[in-house]
Amino acid sequence: MTAFDSGDPGACPQCDESAPREPGRRRRRGWRFGGTGSCHDNGSHQRVVGKDALNVALIGMPNTGKSTLYNRLTGGNAQIANWPGLTVELLRGAMPADRRGRAYELVDLPGIHDFSGSSEDEAVVQRFMRNTPPDLVLVVLNASQITSQLRLLMQIQALGLPVVAALNMSDEAQRFGIEINHEGLSQALGLPLLPVSAKRNQGIHALIDRVHQLGERLDCRFGDFQERCHSWAAFQAACINGSCPGSLSSSGG
Repeated sequence: MTAFDSGDPGACPQCDESAPREPGRRRRRGWRFGGTGSCHDNGSHQRVVGKDALNVALIGMPNTGKSTLYNRLTGGNAQIANWPGLTVELLRGAMPADRRGRAYELVDLPGIHDFSGSSEDEAVVQRFMRNTPPDLVLVVLNASQITSQLRLLMQIQALGLPVVAALNMSDEAQRFGIEINHEGLSQALGLPLLPVSAKRNQGIHALIDRVHQLGERLDCRFGDFQERCHSWAAFQAACINGSCPGSLSSSGG
C-alpha cells in the first residue's frame, strides 16, 4: 500500500510509515521525512526546484483530496520550507517542467473554507498570498460538493492571478449521480476547470498541461508584483466595506 492509497497524508510514499513530528512545529498535512518525500531517500528521487521556477499555490477546502493531488503533481517528493511572515512550515515540491524546460514549484497551503475568514489557517493563506504572491494558483474543488466550493474559487479569482481549477473526486460525484458540465462551467467562470481524480490518477496529465499553458503565457518570471499587491489591497478593502467578492455580503443574501 502506498501513501496515495493509505489515506495517511504524512506517510512515506515507499513504506507507508508515518512521519515524525518535529518539536515546536505544527504537523502539516503531507509532512515528509527529511523534507525530501521518503524515509529511504538517497537523493535519487528528489526533484530539484530551480531558483527561476514558477511558483504555484495549491489552495482548496478541507476534504477535497488536496494532499493526494499534491502527491500526484510532485511525485510524492517534498521539502519543508519557511516563508516570510509565517510561523508554520509549508510543503513545497517540484512539478514536471514544461516543454521549454521551465521548472514549477508547487506550494501546499492549508485547507480553508473562506479566503476572507479569520481562522488560523485562513490567516496563514492570507499572509502567504500577501507576502509572496505566486505566479499562478491551482484551486482544488470537491466535485461532489461543487455548489459550496465555488465561492472560494471566485474569491481567489478576484485577486487577478492566473487560476486553474481542478474538479477533484469527479469519479465519486458520478457515483452519487452528480453530473457537472465542466466545459460550460469553465466558460461561465472564465478560467480553466478540469475534472480529475487524484486518487485514481485520472486527468493529472491534462491538468499539468493546462498549468504549463498558463505558465508559458507569463511574460516574465516574477510577473507584475505591484499589480498583484494592488489586487490584494483592493480585495481586502472590498471585504472591509462588506462587499467581499464571493461572499454572502456581495450577493445580497
